[in-house]
Amino acid sequence: MVVIKFIHNLFAYVDDAFSWEFADNTAFYQPYNKFLPTKQANLLTLFNEIGIPHDKQKQVFGAPLQIISFEVDPNSMTITMSRDARDELVWAI
Repeated sequence: MVVIKFIHNLFAYVDDAFSWEFADNTAFYQPYNKFLPTKQANLLTLFNEIGIPHDKQKQVFGAPLQIISFEVDPNSMTITMSRDARDELVWAI
């Protein structure tokens, strides 16, 4: 195994990469002119180096997060769904 960027605990779901980070562990990411979680900034830097495109609006972080119609709050250890999202799910089933 070759380790270059040391981005630990990086996970993937279909075409999305995700991880976790302590709230105070941030790094300034110059292309977006803002602070991001360090692992996220490092991954985007790697993407830039090897030519993988990424969209600023998809670079989300914080709590809660909207993930596939679920509202995930790792701080309160809860996952909820809005009434509209639940209704759509029930209708689809």
